[in-house]
Order: sequence, then C-alpha cells, then structure tokens
Amino acid sequence: MNWKQSSVIKFGVIGVCVVVAAAFAVAHAGGATSRQAASQPYVAGVSPFSNDPTLLPTSCGAASVLKKAGYKWTWGGPTGADVPGELSFLNSISLLKPAGVILLPLSPTAFNQKITSLMGQGVPIDMTDGNLSPFVAHRSYQSDFSTSGKLVTQGVLRITGGQGTVGVIGLAPGLAQDYSRFNPAIKLLKSHPGIKVLPVQYAAANNVKAAAIAAAMIRGNPDLKVIIASNGPEAIGAASAVLSTHSKGKVKIIAFDSPAQVITAIKQGTIDFTIAQAPFLKGVYAARDILLWIKQHGIRSGKVPIGKPSIVPVPTKVLNAQNVGSAAARAYLDSPNCSTFKGLNP
Repeated sequence: MNWKQSSVIKFGVIGVCVVVAAAFAVAHAGGATSRQAASQPYVAGVSPFSNDPTLLPTSCGAASVLKKAGYKWTWGGPTGADVPGELSFLNSISLLKPAGVILLPLSPTAFNQKITSLMGQGVPIDMTDGNLSPFVAHRSYQSDFSTSGKLVTQGVLRITGGQGTVGVIGLAPGLAQDYSRFNPAIKLLKSHPGIKVLPVQYAAANNVKAAAIAAAMIRGNPDLKVIIASNGPEAIGAASAVLSTHSKGKVKIIAFDSPAQVITAIKQGTIDFTIAQAPFLKGVYAARDILLWIKQHGIRSGKVPIGKPSIVPVPTKVLNAQNVGSAAARAYLDSPNCSTFKGLNP
C-alpha cells in the first residue's frame, strides 16, 4: 500500500476535513451541478492519505482515462490512516450515484458490506492495492513485489560482500503488504552466515522517527552496512540519519517507493536503489476496467460479479542512479503533479 507518505499516521480519527469534504461533495452534486451530473457519468476515487504524493499519481492515471471518455472524476478521502473516515467518505460519495468507484481500502473487512451493496447496485468497485477478506470487489490492481526478496537480497550481498549487519525499518506491525516488501529478503539472507539482520523496527510513516531509529542502528552497530526501508518516509528518514552521522559511503539504503526525496537521495548516492511502484498505471488500468464493464453492461445495470482474475499484478521497477532520470522511469515516480505523466500511454 503504497499509502504511506504522511509525516505522522493518525489512527482512528475521522477528522473535520473528511466530514466537510464529503458533505461538500454531496451538496455540490445536488446543487449547481445537478444538470451536469444527470448528463455526465461519474466515477469516484476514494483513498486514505488522499493528498499523499505516492497515491496522487493514481488519480492522475484515472483522470487521464476517464476525462477522455467524457466521465467526471473526483478523488478524496481522509489525509491519514483513518478507517472510519474513509468509510464515511465512501458512504457519502455513494449518495452521488457513481457509475464506478476506484478504492484503496485501508481495512480488509470494514468496507466489505458497503462494497457488496454497491456491487449489487451495478457499481463496479476496482481497487488499487489494499486487501479484503473475503475478496468482494470487482478487481484489484496490486503492486507486484514477488521478486523483491531476490532483488533486495542481491543488493545486500553486492553492497556488503556477504559480510556485515543489516537493519530493517518497516511501516507498522501486522501489515501484510508491508511485510511482503522485506520479509522475503530476511528469509533469504538467513542462508548467508556472514549477514546479521537486526530485528525489524517500525517508524509509522514518520520520517523523523525513522531518522532516530536509523541513527540508533548506526551508532549501536559498527558493522552496519545496509538499511532496508519499506516505504518512502522510512527511506527519507534513514537517508537523513546516514548524512547526520557522517556515514555516507559506509551505510547504504535499499528503499521502496519513489517520492522526490528518495529520487534525490539516489542521485546523491545515499540510497543505492529503490523498488518503485506504478500508482499512475494502477489508476489507468482500474479506470479502463471500469469503462470496459460499463461498455459491456451499462451504467448501474445488474449485479457486478467478482472479476476473473480478481487480482491483477502491476509491475514494479528498480530505480537506481543509472536509470532514475530515464523516460522509462516516469511511470514509476511518486509525483503529485500530473504533468509528470503527460504523454504516457501505457
């Protein structure tokens, strides 16, 4: 999920901004734009961390497809890890009678009832990451981290020469998507006796906390050579700690995600490489899938089934100093500016 680029996660707080935004959306649709809403089909994007630069490209991708097709597109939700707030926003948006919804659910169970209800009303719900248990949406576009364990392990062995200590900074305990980024590498590294992996520590998408954790790792482990950071804020904090402890060149970072600060650190040599997701592509693919369903079945017509396949892997890409500035890297950047992706036609 890449839904992490917030300086501090705020759990369980709905927040005035979510309620106001949802109320405004309903009032806006019911007032001056009612005639437009009647003639222009509407697709909604609902996400936690809705102003997160690692997620905004999803909106850019969906918008690029839907606007060309004559659809209205909106994007919103809570600005943090706020399950009640996101569900409240989805409930309010559903009053606008959308033709489809692109959703990143932060909970595997809290959204199931609403998703099932909307799908029963003929509204395709496509996901861009997130997990459901059981899976009840139409389709989910998931970042493919199936090779991340091998890639990270190869990077660690190249940097360390097979000897040294490795630290790991994750998002939060119990998050399967976060574990999928570093646990495979930890298991593979256990077969290399010269490598010691420290216990995983968690920074909760707080770059300041990540910096403190990384600095303590560096000071407490003279043989530390690599820090694996599972998300953008963790990588940004670790990079700042490497600089503040004068450890550049001695300690390298292997990162995930590609916000601007991570790209800068790659160019500066603090981060060796990052495994970048493609949120822009997820938005494109989900929007195309919703349009295809509507073309075949009509708007809000009949029950929408779980898709076959229900999970579609979306490629990730290793970005390093050699390719980070290339045209091929653009679709994998976490940029809040849609102009970054102008001209891409995946």
